Amino acid sequence: SQLIITTHESMIASRLNLKNLIWLSKADKAIMLDNIEDETADFFMKADDNKFLQFLLSKKVILVEGPTEYLLIPEMLRNEFGTSIEEDNITIISCGGISYKRYLDIAEKIDKKVCVITDNDGDIDRIEEINEYNNNHKFQKIFTDTNIENYTWEVCLYNLNEDKLKDIIKIKLDSKYSFNGIDYGTDGLPHLGKMLNNKVDTAYRMAKENYKWNI
Repeated sequence: SQLIITTHESMIASRLNLKNLIWLSKADKAIMLDNIEDETADFFMKADDNKFLQFLLSKKVILVEGPTEYLLIPEMLRNEFGTSIEEDNITIISCGGISYKRYLDIAEKIDKKVCVITDNDGDIDRIEEINEYNNNHKFQKIFTDTNIENYTWEVCLYNLNEDKLKDIIKIKLDSKYSFNGIDYGTDGLPHLGKMLNNKVDTAYRMAKENYKWNI
C-alpha cells in the first residue's frame, strides 16, 4: 500500500526523510528531493530545530551562523536600503555553525536564491574554498571577510565601529575579558573581549541604538 501525507510541519516532512518528499509549488509544478545527499537527509531527520519548510517556502534566504547575526542583519538591511526584510521577501534563518551546507545542498537542487554569511575562522583555505564555491554557483553565494585577522563576526564589527562600541559596552578596567584563551584586557581590547563573551546581549544593544553602523 501507499500512504500520502500532506503537511506544513517541518518535523513531519523531515522525519519521513526528505528523499520521500514532493513539494507542490505555487508555479504549479512538483519538485522531488530524491537526489539530495544521504547526509543532508539524515541531518534534517535528526535535527530538533530544523527550519526546513521555512527554508523551502521562502523566496530569498539569508543563512547565518547564530543569534547575533539574526538580530542585527534586519536592522542593517533597513538602514542600508530603507526597506524591511518582509518588504523584500527575505527570510533570515539561523542554522547554527556551518550546518548551512545542508541547506545549500537543497537550494542547489531547486535553484533557490540563498546568501550565506559566515566566519572565515582565520583560515585562508576556508576563504579559498568559499571563493571556489561562489565561482561555480549562480543562485547561492557564501560571504565571509577576506582578511584572516577578521576571523569572526564580532571582530569585523568591532574593527569597523570601535568608537561606537566603546560607547555602549561598559567594562571594568581590572577585568581580563578572556575569550578562547586570549586575554583581551591585557592586550588593550577589553571592549572586544566583553563583546565576544556577551555576543547576544551586545547585538541586542546595537539593534536598539540609533547609531548608523558601518557594515
